[in-house]
Amino acid sequence: MADLWGKIKSLVSTTAPILGNAVLPGVGGTAGAMIAKLLGCDPNDPKNIEATLKNNPETLLKLKELESKNEQFLLNASIERDKIYLGDVQSARSREIEFTKATGKINWPMYILGGLVVIGFFGTIIGLFNVSLIALNKELVIYTVGGLQSAFITIIAYFFGSSKGSSDKNNLITKDKFKD
Repeated sequence: MADLWGKIKSLVSTTAPILGNAVLPGVGGTAGAMIAKLLGCDPNDPKNIEATLKNNPETLLKLKELESKNEQFLLNASIERDKIYLGDVQSARSREIEFTKATGKINWPMYILGGLVVIGFFGTIIGLFNVSLIALNKELVIYTVGGLQSAFITIIAYFFGSSKGSSDKNNLITKDKFKD
């Protein structure tokens, strides 16, 4: 189902980007329910919603109107979702700071585990260049690499993620602003 809501999100975003952005992968969320109601579909049947969007081009115009009428609500929902996400990121970073303050030590198991995942990810990728996939169980390889990739992305985002990018962006803006 997550893939179906992702497809719906993509379809809606082409015409109504704010509304499309508000569709939550996997569940649809409030925006998904709004779209389903507008189309006369069951919100628990994303296949039907997707089919209606694909087979009836007039629905895209209806979605644009829905977005226009509810733009402020959708923007507020987006802001709240971003606040929750950033709060989660900040919570993880605060946890690390508090651990270090409380114990006076760095949380080495976390760094070791992170390092092992990164080494495992690159080791697996390099290994795949040297092994014929025909001899292996392709589904198992795809599942394993996908899991390692997800963990790798999470680790990179934790250590070098949005806070670092946001800080870099702010530094660039400040430099450009006060150049003259």
